[in-house]
Amino acid sequence: LKPEWTTAAQKMRKMVGVAAVDVVNHQHIAQALMEEYKFKVEGVPTIIILKPKASGAGKTMTVYQGERKSKAILKALEAAMPEYVARITAGALPGWQKRPGAHVVLFSKKREAPPQLKALSTKYRDRSVHVGMVDDSDTELRTLFGVNDYPKLFVIENGKEVGVNGYKPKEYKGLRPNSQTKTESCFRSFYAETVDRAD
Repeated sequence: LKPEWTTAAQKMRKMVGVAAVDVVNHQHIAQALMEEYKFKVEGVPTIIILKPKASGAGKTMTVYQGERKSKAILKALEAAMPEYVARITAGALPGWQKRPGAHVVLFSKKREAPPQLKALSTKYRDRSVHVGMVDDSDTELRTLFGVNDYPKLFVIENGKEVGVNGYKPKEYKGLRPNSQTKTESCFRSFYAETVDRAD
């Protein structure tokens, strides 16, 4: 399992905390976790997924029963990530962008939010940064934002509205769709370069 676990950990770096506990040499750590989250390790390796509750108070625990391959583990970790990504339509945009703070919008052909966007929405949800996603079927928003290919990432500055008084959102051109690690790095750079300045 170790090579697959290491691969999953590297790909989810700074998005999901991935760790390993040696239940033989660190029994006290294993025991403390079992007592806190009410589970029992019957054999090793055992994979436990701790998901933050929507209320923010505590975590829910599940025992992973899937395939011991990095691809399957990654899928389970992505599914367990908290998500505060709004699905934006042409009808919802006016009200959404009136909320105080900066707004980040991803245009994508995919229907599910990528893990990088989930992580961004979670990390900055208490800093008045609203994260949204638009799928490629919304031709009205594609025209409004000038989107011709995917993915596209924009920031709407605090107090601004796309199309009002000729305002155009700022496009971030550093997004790379073909590498998860590079994409996550680009999201971090995107925040530092654009959202911090727009908020």
